[in-house]
Amino acid sequence: AQISYIIRAFGYTLVRNPWLILCFEPLHGVTFACYKTAAVHYARNNIAKEGWETTAQSLTSTFGAIGRIIGQWGGGWVLDNYGATVLYRGAAILVALSTLSLLIAHVAIPRLCGNIHHNREAFGGYAGVSQTSSTTSL
Repeated sequence: AQISYIIRAFGYTLVRNPWLILCFEPLHGVTFACYKTAAVHYARNNIAKEGWETTAQSLTSTFGAIGRIIGQWGGGWVLDNYGATVLYRGAAILVALSTLSLLIAHVAIPRLCGNIHHNREAFGGYAGVSQTSSTTSL
């Protein structure tokens, strides 16, 4: 999602004919679909304990909405004061930096913490993973 957004936002600043912006618009669908899928997956598998999945989804949506409000306010200010090119290139750079930091964190945190983030038992069997296994005898 983030790579798609970077290409789209930076691409907007390269075109001079407004109709050519439509060439980048299909990436919006990719960006949104990947973002939403990742958010749902992360909330379900990394945040929610069994029975709290809907609450985790609600919190994910709430914080996403707060982020969009802040982004729109800040983006409007940048657009008014610096123009569209600075706005979109700046957004692409910010997303690129966040992508880089997420990739570093994805590699560094498991190494520093002994891969605890991926160990479901360390978190009490969250996300519907039971600590005990049930077997049925015939």
